[in-house]
Amino acid sequence: MGLNAGLVPPRVDASVEAGLLELVAHASREGGWSTRRSAALLGLDHVRVLRWQARAVIGRLNAAKPRRRTAPVGGEPAPFPTG
Repeated sequence: MGLNAGLVPPRVDASVEAGLLELVAHASREGGWSTRRSAALLGLDHVRVLRWQARAVIGRLNAAKPRRRTAPVGGEPAPFPTG
């Protein structure tokens, strides 16, 4: 699965999500690890894993829409703080 390739990118295929969830489940089942501990070892935010778990339960892995950054009101970038 290439877990030594670095951090997990923001968007991954459902098969990658399922594989990572299986690793988390295995660590919990066999080693008594918490989701938070497993996620940290894999370089994932534990909330991301929780979202994947919730979607997996209802059969909707990778069904979430990408999050979009919204431009500030007026469409102009926010000024840098000065001070």
